Amino acid sequence: MGVSTRVFWLTVGIVAATALLSCGEEQPPAAPRAELADLARVRQALLADAGKVVLVDFWATWCEPCIESFPELIRWHDEHAGDLAVVSVSLDDPEERDGRVQVFLDRLRPPFAALLLDVENFHEFVQGFNPDWNGGIPALFVYGRDGELRHQFVGLYEMAEVEKALVPLLDRGPAGSGN
Repeated sequence: MGVSTRVFWLTVGIVAATALLSCGEEQPPAAPRAELADLARVRQALLADAGKVVLVDFWATWCEPCIESFPELIRWHDEHAGDLAVVSVSLDDPEERDGRVQVFLDRLRPPFAALLLDVENFHEFVQGFNPDWNGGIPALFVYGRDGELRHQFVGLYEMAEVEKALVPLLDRGPAGSGN
């Protein structure tokens, strides 16, 4: 066997071994693709997690406070898996679905679905979702396990305030039914 044949088989062996070793590595989950949504789809997402505490987060890539709070939502979701659901609703232009919105989702890889609002009349959407909301963002709506709105945070707020409101809702002990 010549030197070039040995080098060839050595290279094949190294490539095969590398491929086998990398098969066992856990790859990070793919980022969700933003799903275009209307009021009915947002409500459906909210109802899909009955029995859990649900956070509905309205955000946009151009909203700095929204972007800053997003990692905290991911952390809470991960820490309270099974008890907490996050419904993420971007208010970016639907034309940015595969642009800015997807780049943001690819970077943070949230473990929950991302919706991208696609409605003709934003005011009608807001009135249908929550007539007390002025449509401003960041906006975070907290629903108890019974599906009832418990808290809403609109505009500039501290994530510590939200977490303080979440704790009793997540508690399943005798002192707090989570409702």
